[in-house]
Amino acid sequence: MKYWILYIFSALMVAAFFFRPENNMPVVEVSVGQVLYSVNVATAAAVVTGYGLLVQERHGDSAMEIIGGGTDAPVVSSTITEVEKEKPKRVVATRHRRAPEKPATAKEVKREPPEEALNPYIIARMIRTIDETQYFREIVEERSRVNIELLSLTPRRERNDYLLAFRVVNNTDTHFIPRTVSVRHGAQVARTQVFLDHIISAGRTADGYIWVREKLPTAARQFNLIESGGRNRRFRISF
Repeated sequence: MKYWILYIFSALMVAAFFFRPENNMPVVEVSVGQVLYSVNVATAAAVVTGYGLLVQERHGDSAMEIIGGGTDAPVVSSTITEVEKEKPKRVVATRHRRAPEKPATAKEVKREPPEEALNPYIIARMIRTIDETQYFREIVEERSRVNIELLSLTPRRERNDYLLAFRVVNNTDTHFIPRTVSVRHGAQVARTQVFLDHIISAGRTADGYIWVREKLPTAARQFNLIESGGRNRRFRISF
């Protein structure tokens, strides 16, 4: 019995030598936010470490200090100078329904009417068929037995132009040769196309037409005709 007690006591001494607290303390690598000290038992009481610890670790602008000593349990105090990093948030990708695209609308382009090819026969028919035709009453000017009479004005609103009909009566015994025929709106000479015989024989009457191809102010409109050679007659008729 005495030997058994001696044997147990020797075993306890050997166990105490090999299983000292400092041999059982775990060594871990730590970083900011991780566990710095742990034991293999669950307890709410103070754990005797038997050692004094002073560990400082710096990470960027952060510093952490672990202080413990004697028979006190390790005490952890931290001072963090940077804003704590937020936990990563779960990002949920949402699919947004794309708004339907509006159909492309073509820009309105103001198209000019196609170019016309007029002649005296077409103009005479237009004057008869267009309701807006205005017929003049006795707008006549006479120079040395040659009379110029304005007959009608036919506006074409869709084209911003108008047609002017006139008549030349040659009561002389010689040819009458017009040199220029024009229309003025105030001081501006209108862009025109004239349809008239180049020579009007003695005793003959000829109808002529002027296509005024632009829209101009209606005030102070004037018909002008100048004779070539002869008596150099000049006609100016307001309408």
